[in-house]
Amino acid sequence: MAILNHAGEVADLCAFAVASRDAGVVMPLIAPVPMVTNQSSISALAVFPGLALPRSFVDAIVRAGESDDAGLIASEAFIEGVASTGHFAGINLSGPAGGPDPWRRLETTERFIALARRVFAATRRDANSPFRDPSFRPTDP
Repeated sequence: MAILNHAGEVADLCAFAVASRDAGVVMPLIAPVPMVTNQSSISALAVFPGLALPRSFVDAIVRAGESDDAGLIASEAFIEGVASTGHFAGINLSGPAGGPDPWRRLETTERFIALARRVFAATRRDANSPFRDPSFRPTDP
């Protein structure tokens, strides 16, 4: 399994997935989903080297201010985009959602997890796709 780092928009992740498959990669790919809710959580995640957050995602959250709902709405759209491609076996939620308060962070993380499970399961393009199936093994020529 390969867990991708945040690399921009859904189209950028898909381009990487297609290039990987064209190069012969058969392992399941896990798409990254930023778990951010405000400017401070975006800034905390953005310090990692090589990380590229989706611009549309970031813009929606910054416009909304301190509302966790903006991050959840942006995540929902991003997960739908990733899941609908059929290129990914799953998603990886990452980021400091909820801020420094551990209880608020736990509550916010629970909301992201529930959303991710519901949306990814409801949106997956093809349950039989080798891009999604972690037990997929290529057949011998």
